[in-house]
Amino acid sequence: MSKRVGAEKRETGMGAKLQAWWQGPFYSELGKGIIHLDSHLNEGLCDDLIKIDHGCVQGDDHGNFIWQGNSEASYTEEEKNAIHTFAVARKVIEIFQHLSDAPVEWYWHHFGEDSPLTYKINIPEIHCGYDRNQRCIELGVFMRGSFKIYNCRSVDLVAHETGHAILDGIKPGGKNGGIECRGLAEALADLMPMSVSYTH
Repeated sequence: MSKRVGAEKRETGMGAKLQAWWQGPFYSELGKGIIHLDSHLNEGLCDDLIKIDHGCVQGDDHGNFIWQGNSEASYTEEEKNAIHTFAVARKVIEIFQHLSDAPVEWYWHHFGEDSPLTYKINIPEIHCGYDRNQRCIELGVFMRGSFKIYNCRSVDLVAHETGHAILDGIKPGGKNGGIECRGLAEALADLMPMSVSYTH
């Protein structure tokens, strides 16, 4: 099995810079920020652990993915969604790897399957969640009045569901156990968005 991206030691935050919304663009007062990754993304928003179903968006000449005040890059709203989702998910993975000093492996990696976890960011429903069988995290899109809500733009939702996928790779089926086990799984997943916020 190949070595996972991000498993090796790196100087923290010295890789690619990606723009993200803080808790979603519908909370405009929270604004936008930059997530600093440890890894460089020379091939775009792709690696051997995660991929976004929108496609592999390319960065600017410096390998960064910043749309605000960046004359070198112009992104569609869908591409901004992909950048935000990848930034949050990859940051959660890096934080976990720093804390555990071990690479992240998805549940199916233990059985010789190397496919990445796919983030489906355009599911036409309110639903969001981790699906082991489909090797994906689904993040729905729905209407609230005349306003379109993208679950993928929420730091909380992306980080939380990524946490469930990480925990499933460590303790398969943990969230399907007894009430104490399910509660612990939810609590640990809730720590993921907090960890992302505290690194900025």
